[in-house]
Amino acid sequence: MVGTTERARQAARLRAALSQLRCGQVAKSYKSDKKIMQKVCDGDGKQKIIHAGQAGAPNNPKDDPKKKAAFRARHKCDGPNPPKPGTPGHLACEMLWPAGKHNRWDSK
Repeated sequence: MVGTTERARQAARLRAALSQLRCGQVAKSYKSDKKIMQKVCDGDGKQKIIHAGQAGAPNNPKDDPKKKAAFRARHKCDGPNPPKPGTPGHLACEMLWPAGKHNRWDSK
């Protein structure tokens, strides 16, 4: 019974997120174990929500470029086959650990 109730809550949160976000918009995730979510839309009218980032973990620490380089290498952000747009890996590479000095997601 508890599993069914939790699934119903998840479905309600998903419907709310799909209706409130614009395509490509990034917001704080409704999942407690994730940092951010993005609404992804394709040309056929299909919509989905992707989540990225471990909640509670630091992202893009300015004082430790080694961690940033390790993350980007581990997730192949700069390689010949970077994560495809619309995937959690791409979202993390672009928003949480971008190539520039500052992350593009300011967790509020």
